[in-house]
Amino acid sequence: MRVGVASTEITPPVGIQLAGYAFRDRPAEGARDELTMQVMVIEHDGTRVGMVTADVIWFDAEWSDEVRRAWIAADPQLTDVWFAASHTHGGPQTAKGMHPLLGKPSDQYLVWLKQTVLRLADQAAADLEDVTLFSAQGRCSFSVNRRRLEDGRVVMKPEDSGPRDDCVTVVGFRREDRTWKSLWFHYTCHPTVAGGYDFTADYPGAARRWIETALPGVQAMFLQGCCGDIRPRLVDERGAFYRGGPVEVERLGRLLGREVVRLLTDMETEVPYLSTESHKVEMPLQTVAPRPFLPDIEASRLYPAWRELVRGKTGLRPVLHIRRLQISERVVLYGFSAEMTVEYGLWLRRRFPRHRIIPVGYVNGCVGYLCPARYVDEGGYEVEESYLYFGLPAPFSREAEERVKRGIAALPGLRNDQKEEAGS
Repeated sequence: MRVGVASTEITPPVGIQLAGYAFRDRPAEGARDELTMQVMVIEHDGTRVGMVTADVIWFDAEWSDEVRRAWIAADPQLTDVWFAASHTHGGPQTAKGMHPLLGKPSDQYLVWLKQTVLRLADQAAADLEDVTLFSAQGRCSFSVNRRRLEDGRVVMKPEDSGPRDDCVTVVGFRREDRTWKSLWFHYTCHPTVAGGYDFTADYPGAARRWIETALPGVQAMFLQGCCGDIRPRLVDERGAFYRGGPVEVERLGRLLGREVVRLLTDMETEVPYLSTESHKVEMPLQTVAPRPFLPDIEASRLYPAWRELVRGKTGLRPVLHIRRLQISERVVLYGFSAEMTVEYGLWLRRRFPRHRIIPVGYVNGCVGYLCPARYVDEGGYEVEESYLYFGLPAPFSREAEERVKRGIAALPGLRNDQKEEAGS
């Protein structure tokens, strides 16, 4: 296997709108730390794949497809490209069609971002060299489920009994001189430690800085998990969530970074195998409007702009893109163009127990929150409010869960799976 890497800072200028929090009412005023984009080219047995990771909230689906096609046109050997967002809520808006309360994208910045990807792609292709592949898994536990049932309603508060994913997966690419060329590190938690009006890569950026300081010369690339209902465990004396600042960002980033570096002593050699598959699934929406999540929703700032966004969208069937990247006999990435809740990632690991599964959200787009069927019954933010921000005319229906699982099953069989598909 050969890999090449390249990276650069992508922090926008002050004045561009931030994405992620509806309370913001003005553009970015500064930068707490830099936003970064990394590009990797992976090559093995005639197959070549691109991987892009970046400190943005998500990638626009049409933009991703445009850049992917331009990259493949310049490099016909390329099979596919993954655009994997960290989902930081301290980055610029990078998708069109979202509710204006989440920030409006800058066309100029998106053009520059496309040019940056293609420039880094050339650099990464020129940097290809032989590597040995390794992986390891550990744990980090600063996350918590954010769906608590109170007085018959689901509210956004810490729920220790709810599902979460503490798994930390590290994939290492080591040069022939036994130095680490690059690391992928995967964790499942919303990067919502910080708020405010400064650009920040949040805890994934702090973890990356910690890793790259501990291992000079390495390029650390963060892969976000199915974190739709998972956020940092920053809880006050009343049992409610609070926003942190630089101290909390660095503390949580250090916890994750230390675990990644510790796992380098547990790394196991992987047998390289490179293949990529994809499948599209139409996702059904509810036909009956849900009860309003917000009181007096007609008078809120949210509803009028949403009504304009969905004008003419009757009968819309959003399309979920499911991608799979197998890079060894054991290590497999599943990518989703959506904000997936944690149970999907946990289900994937149960389904393929012999493989080292890495579920990745926010890949090549984001159609909205995809929840298990029981969440649709329970309600809460992910079901009753989030669809308004994504410009959807209604929430996803109970059938969505089964559609996702059938879409995963529709992909060709995994290498070395030995009929291991157990669990549902």
